[in-house]
Amino acid sequence: MREYKCEVLCLQNTYRGVEHKRSNIKNMTLIIKRPHMKYGSALFVKNNTQIKSTTISCANKIKIFTADLEKITNDQCINR
Repeated sequence: MREYKCEVLCLQNTYRGVEHKRSNIKNMTLIIKRPHMKYGSALFVKNNTQIKSTTISCANKIKIFTADLEKITNDQCINR
């Protein structure tokens, strides 16, 4: 399995309903989730990231995750 150095990670189509255990990714914290058996989504940030706020909204049947975070770099994910 590949390892990436990411500060923010969004997963789509997680196939995890409300009754499933919470997802876990090493060195990351789950900050927003939308459980659904087919169209679920989750947003993770690197551990120790300062989170000001999070919201989930909807526009034209599209779920929008918004997270106001402190000190995120402009670097893209880097394959290690």
